[in-house]
Amino acid sequence: MALAKSAGLEIVATTRSLKKSDELIAAGATHVVVDGGIIADEVRSIYPDGIDRVPELVGTITLLDSLQATNRGILEYCTSAGYEPMPIPKTRAELTEQARSSYEKLRAELDAAGSGIAEFPCVDDWSVKDLLAVRMWWTEHVLNWVEAGRRGESPITPAPGYRWKETPRLNADVVKKNRRKSYRSIRVRLEKGFQRVMDTIDALDDRELLEVGVFPWAGKYPISRWISINTTRQYLTARTYIRRTLRENGV
Repeated sequence: MALAKSAGLEIVATTRSLKKSDELIAAGATHVVVDGGIIADEVRSIYPDGIDRVPELVGTITLLDSLQATNRGILEYCTSAGYEPMPIPKTRAELTEQARSSYEKLRAELDAAGSGIAEFPCVDDWSVKDLLAVRMWWTEHVLNWVEAGRRGESPITPAPGYRWKETPRLNADVVKKNRRKSYRSIRVRLEKGFQRVMDTIDALDDRELLEVGVFPWAGKYPISRWISINTTRQYLTARTYIRRTLRENGV
């Protein structure tokens, strides 16, 4: 990592322990992603176009996920049993369908499992409820950024007091803030957030939704991409983590 840093490269470090984030930043990492089994979606929340290189040290178990994190488009030509790539949507219809499909699958998984899974360990030291609280936060806040942009404002992203490379600290604080909230209240807010996603997509015209440069805060990416990364992909990874947790607990 020191060699890459000295060469002026930006480095995304992965860890299975949220507690190691500060150590990795101190060692030279630009960003830290907590690896709960899938890293591509978290990497693309930082670099929506993907990254240039991924050292693959594990093998076939993680290969497809590692390739999905790159910007080379290789996965467009790869398939594997049980693997369902989720491309960045280029149209309103694609964005709407992907968001609806991913959320409805997550909702069905949660409904079938019942509220008893709320405190099951899920990712590192997060419970299922903690994971949903984080997903809820990103859904709500990307929509807040969009609404602020439509009012002519420039929202602070990802949140006041946090830089993008500090998303592990932000997520940890979101978990801490919501620890005393009930599982039901988190589910209700997650549901309301999804309905806001659908309403927001409908409210935006094609220029606002699909063109680059309409909202300064969004940089070189269209709003459709920001919405997809912070909703659709968040729902997909949440479902993956929860399905694994259910298997591990025999549910």
